[in-house]
Amino acid sequence: MKRNNKQIPVHCKGNRYLPFDKLKTFQGTLKEMSEANAGKLKVSILKYGWVAPIFVWNKNEILDGHGRLLVLGELLKEGYAIDDLPIVDIEAKTKKEAAEILLAINSKYQTITGDGLYQFMNEMDLKIEDLSIFELPDIDFKEFEAEFFSEATEAEEEEIPEVPAEPKTIKGDIYILGSHRLLCGDSTNHEDVERLMDGKKANLVITSPPYFNQREYSFWESYEAFLKDMEKVILNIKNIVREPFAICWNTGDSVTDRLDIPADESALFTKAGFLYRDKLAWIKAGAVLSIPRNGHIGMGRYFPALAWEPVLVFTGEKHPEFELSDISEVNGFFKNVWEINQVVGSEQKKIGHTALFPVELARRCFLAYSKKNTICYEPFCGGGTTLMAAEKTGRICYGMELDPGYCDVIVSRYVNLTGGAVVLNNKKVKWEVDG
Repeated sequence: MKRNNKQIPVHCKGNRYLPFDKLKTFQGTLKEMSEANAGKLKVSILKYGWVAPIFVWNKNEILDGHGRLLVLGELLKEGYAIDDLPIVDIEAKTKKEAAEILLAINSKYQTITGDGLYQFMNEMDLKIEDLSIFELPDIDFKEFEAEFFSEATEAEEEEIPEVPAEPKTIKGDIYILGSHRLLCGDSTNHEDVERLMDGKKANLVITSPPYFNQREYSFWESYEAFLKDMEKVILNIKNIVREPFAICWNTGDSVTDRLDIPADESALFTKAGFLYRDKLAWIKAGAVLSIPRNGHIGMGRYFPALAWEPVLVFTGEKHPEFELSDISEVNGFFKNVWEINQVVGSEQKKIGHTALFPVELARRCFLAYSKKNTICYEPFCGGGTTLMAAEKTGRICYGMELDPGYCDVIVSRYVNLTGGAVVLNNKKVKWEVDG
């Protein structure tokens, strides 16, 4: 049989199916829809097809889906066609109980926030124009666009370069970037660390070490091997810091493998002779939390969404001081709970590093635990977050990064930020930023 060229596809399933003209309204005049919203819904149906089943009671009375069916009726009058619609039957003993269920279905228990929507858009690579066909009553789109997509906001965001297919850097290369140093080497290796530090000592360490086998770029044969490497890194830190100093160690546990990584790493610091000072909670503001873990709640099992990560703080016998000129800023985050947006997914995907921590997190650590021109050692420089924050706060970063591609990204970010010269292995080079 030849199908209508204006056929609306059905992209969902139900426990049974009914034709459009067999469905009966139940809500009466409970809700109304503006002409503008009907237009948006029409565009949505034509763009995505029929994507959700109709909830019914008493064989064919609609509990949820009135608006879509209203617009579908108009489309059918315009010559469009659709197969029988997927139905989900809702059980209710009386009409009153069915009415209560209808209200429950249509009640709003959650709201969409601007931060949450902005983070969701970045995670899903959505643009502001992609939202034009949706009605989001919690969002004032003019205010949302002004806050998150104005020219001023975009100017503050950094375009992170992509990892090149063929890096310029090779292992063993050492860069001088203004006052900063970057070595393509191994932070578990004592000789590499000594070469990077060049006889200098650090009064600060800021880092986010690799997750145990949770990312493509980090793999160990066993958890014991992972902790052994972390211990080597920690012992190397002990050799290159001087009093007063602080170590800011942003880590996370592995609930999948039931590993309390922060506790085990904290024990390694204590074993090495460092003093535990604080645990800061980095709340990932605007994070998208609809992940499989908290999906269990709908099945009666409590597994909370992972909304925060610890930043463990260790020192020696002395506690470092900060610049009194920064006191107003430090007062702005005087609590041990820091709400900071995580790096957007599109930027993480671009460089293949799915655990970039935000510059603002490192910036606060610099302001809280150091003074100007303090040398900070970064054993896992990754995408260069700590070095960027050091440059922006007038501190100095000596960074180690094992991956040559990430080293290229770090150098490119530095050049983009400062326009400064690049010295590679004691020779000034012209650095072309790829892409």
